[in-house]
Amino acid sequence: MDAVKPCVFGFRLRRAMSIRRVKLHEFAAEIGRSPETVKKWRGGYMMPKAETLERIAEILNVSIDFLTGRTQEMEVEKNG
Repeated sequence: MDAVKPCVFGFRLRRAMSIRRVKLHEFAAEIGRSPETVKKWRGGYMMPKAETLERIAEILNVSIDFLTGRTQEMEVEKNG
C-alpha cells in the first residue's frame, strides 16, 4: 500500500472543512487538538495519527479513503 502524502491529506481536509462549513477553532476543539496542529495538517506539513484520522472522518462525514486520496467520493454511504 502506498504511503499517504500529507499534501493530499491537507488538500482534502481543507476541501471537506470548507464544504461542511467547519471553522478551524471549533474543529480543533472538537478533535482535541490545537488550531496550530490543524493548520499544519491543512498545510500538508504533517499527518494525524490513525485514531485522530478516524475522528476527523467521522466529524466531517467523509471517508478515510477520501481524506487520504484513495477515492474521489467524499460522501459516506449510509447503511439502512
